[in-house]
Amino acid sequence: MLAGQWDVALAERPVGSVALWRESGDLALGALPLGLSEARLQARLDDGKIAASAQLRGKRLGSISAELSAASGRAAKGEADQSAPLIDAQAPWSGRLQADVPDLSWLAAWLGDGWQVAGRMPGELALAGSAARPQVSGQWRGEQLALRALDQGMRLERGEALLDISG
Repeated sequence: MLAGQWDVALAERPVGSVALWRESGDLALGALPLGLSEARLQARLDDGKIAASAQLRGKRLGSISAELSAASGRAAKGEADQSAPLIDAQAPWSGRLQADVPDLSWLAAWLGDGWQVAGRMPGELALAGSAARPQVSGQWRGEQLALRALDQGMRLERGEALLDISG
């Protein structure tokens, strides 16, 4: 069950906030329940700026959080231009995505019968630049990785991975 609240005014200078959160229940990807203990999304538009954040926590997902802040194309110079984009594509923005997925075994359900997946994947991404010219950087580590399809004779174990992202 989701709950939410909002307070939005689309006047000459649009302002407001929106929040959604999990009160009970779970979320599933296909037939796979995620075991959520927390899900929260918040967004705020004020003084020509947008700020948004999200948090997910669950038995299978681990912990995932994200933040974004950007200038709005609306309310620039105090003018209400409803055709302007919500995010100004030329203005600087910043964001962050952090995750710590302590157990990747739940991914096996997406691969099909007979597959086994193991390992841990912590990481972080940073967003800079602008919507027109985004810059992403970060690092993700795969630790104690394993991928098995025993009926096909495949057994990859004790794997390590480092994804260094920039661009």
